[in-house]
Amino acid sequence: MIQQDRITLKNLKVASFASQETWCFKASVYFDGIRVATASNEGHGGSTFIHAQPDMINKLAKAKAYAKSFPPYTCDFIDPQTNKPAVIEIDLEMVVDDLVSVMESRKTTLSKFNREYSKKVLFVKDGNLYNLPKTNLNAIRDKAELFSSLRQRGGSDIVIINELPKEKAFEVYCQHVIKD
Repeated sequence: MIQQDRITLKNLKVASFASQETWCFKASVYFDGIRVATASNEGHGGSTFIHAQPDMINKLAKAKAYAKSFPPYTCDFIDPQTNKPAVIEIDLEMVVDDLVSVMESRKTTLSKFNREYSKKVLFVKDGNLYNLPKTNLNAIRDKAELFSSLRQRGGSDIVIINELPKEKAFEVYCQHVIKD
C-alpha cells in the first residue's frame, strides 16, 4: 500500500463480475483536491488508462511527477534474470490501481464488519481479533454485564470492539482484518 494523501479517487465504480486479472473500474482522479483525470481499466490484465480533464494536462503532469517521486516497490517475486527480488518503479497508474484495491478492500471489510458488529461480541486480545462463539449480541439484554464478565475472564487489557463508537470500532477491526 502506497502511503500518500495527495492523489485520491472519487466516483469509483467497480465491476467485480468483469474483473479478471485486474480491477475493472472507472473513477475520477483528484490531485490536491482538484479533479485532473478519469481513470479506467477493462479488467483483463491490461493497463489502467488515465485521461486528463479539459485544461488539466499540466496539473495531471504534476500528479504523474509526484507519483514517480515515491521510492521503488520491492516485490516478493524473485526476478529470474537477476535472482533478486523484482523492483517496480512507482507511477500514477500504480498509485491509482493501489487506491482502487484499498477502497474495494475497505468496502468489503465494512460490509463484513456491519454484519458482525451488530450480532457478534468482537474483542481484541494479545493483538488478535476474536469473537464469542455461539453468542448473539442481539439476544443479550445486559450487554454491560456480558462485557464486564468477559473482562474478568480475559483480562483488563482486552479491547471489546462493541463498546467503542462505531467509527472507532471499524478502525480497530480493520487493523486486524486488512493486511498490507
